Amino acid sequence: MSGAPVTTKVPGGWVSHVLVRFEPGGGKDAEPEISIYVKNDAEVSGYLKIRLNGEPIAVNPA
Repeated sequence: MSGAPVTTKVPGGWVSHVLVRFEPGGGKDAEPEISIYVKNDAEVSGYLKIRLNGEPIAVNPA
């Protein structure tokens, strides 16, 4: 998580919150999706979604 501000290209950013979500109807073996949200004092923000193993799913801004 410490690299999230660099990954999302939010200068001087910090992690504002983290969500762990399971797909609806995913069943008992469903893998969670982790969303890490970043922002800075200038209200620039971004987020990244990763799998439990750290594999990226999405990065915004890319």
